[in-house]
Amino acid sequence: MNHRNGEIGFYKLVEHNQEKRTLYMHCKNPYPCDFDRGIIISMARKFGTTTIKVERDANKPSRKDGADDSYYIVSY
Repeated sequence: MNHRNGEIGFYKLVEHNQEKRTLYMHCKNPYPCDFDRGIIISMARKFGTTTIKVERDANKPSRKDGADDSYYIVSY
C-alpha cells in the first residue's frame, strides 16, 4: 500500500523446524535489513509469540553487504 515505484519484493518462509522452533526466511525487497527484522518481529507478536529472536544468516550475503536479498534465522 505504501510502496512506490519499482519492485516491491517478498518475504518467503524457506524452512520451518517445529522441533527446534526455528524458521528460515528469505527476504528480497528494497528496504534495509533492520526493516525486515521489524516486520518479522511484528508479525510474530501479532500472532501471539512473545519471545522471538531474529538473526541475519551470516553465511549468506545480505543487503547490508550490498546484495539484493537477505536471509534470516528466526527462533521462537
